[in-house]
Amino acid sequence: MSRRLIRIILVGLCATLMDLGTLHLMHSMSTHLANIISLIVGAHIQFLGNRYIVYPESQHRSFWRQLIAFFFAESFALLCNAALFEGLVHFTSPAIARLCGSFLVFLAVNLPLWYLIFHPKAQAPQQRDAP
Repeated sequence: MSRRLIRIILVGLCATLMDLGTLHLMHSMSTHLANIISLIVGAHIQFLGNRYIVYPESQHRSFWRQLIAFFFAESFALLCNAALFEGLVHFTSPAIARLCGSFLVFLAVNLPLWYLIFHPKAQAPQQRDAP
């Protein structure tokens, strides 16, 4: 197993634990509001983990540019997660709905977009000044 894949799994595990932990701690409020807040907490962990742990070689790129691109990617993923959660929560517990929905979105949306945002080979080549 590649080192990057191990880092992706570890960062994703941390983000998921924070997501589910937040969802559990906020059980007294509306499950819909708690769901959105917990996704945002997990997204923060995921951004920092991708930038500094999974793709540390991407740190030379603009923090703000990556953050803005990540924000738009995660906004789309948040909509996908929310829609899946709404559909799945009628058949199972909020935690199981979150896990199943997040995993599907992770595979179909997050991984491809994070690669484009953070992986240095996915970036356009930099133009060099003539000697």
